[in-house]
Amino acid sequence: MLHTGEGLPTEATRAWVAYDDENLYAAFHCPHPKGATLLTKAEAHDEDVWLDDSIEVFLAPHRPGDDYYHFCVNSLGIIRDGIEDYEYLAMLGELMEKAKALPAERRPEEATLEQAEQLCRAPESISRSMTDYTSDAEVIFEQRRRIADMIERLAGVVEGG
Repeated sequence: MLHTGEGLPTEATRAWVAYDDENLYAAFHCPHPKGATLLTKAEAHDEDVWLDDSIEVFLAPHRPGDDYYHFCVNSLGIIRDGIEDYEYLAMLGELMEKAKALPAERRPEEATLEQAEQLCRAPESISRSMTDYTSDAEVIFEQRRRIADMIERLAGVVEGG
C-alpha cells in the first residue's frame, strides 16, 4: 500500500511469493500517483532504507517472538537485510553461556570461548566511542562475518548433542 500520511492509501500494492528447495522469491507491484515523488535518501547497503518509500518483508521462520529476518528495499534498489547487529550479539551471548554450561567433555576449548567473548565487544576498528566510529562498511561486514561464523560454530557444539 502507498501511505502518504494524508489519509488512506490510494493505490493497492500487489505481491507474489514463490519458493523452491533453496530460495524464496518475492515480487511487488507498487503503483504511485502520477507526479508523486518517491522518498529515496538511503544510497548504500544497510542504510536506513525503511525511512524511504520502500518494501519491507519480515520473516519469522520459528515461533512468534523469536528472532526474525528483515529485508527492505527502496525504489533505487538499495537493500537492508538480515538480523540486526544487536540480535546477532544476543544470539552469540546466549550460545556462549550455553556452551560454558556444557559438560567438560563437550565444552569448546577455552580459546574458542575467549574469542566469542571478544566478538561480543565492538573492536576499536569499529567504535572508539559513541561518537567516534567507522563508516567503512567492509570493516563492519567483516566483523559481522566473524560473529556469524562463531554463532555457527557454537551452535554446532551446543545443539550437536
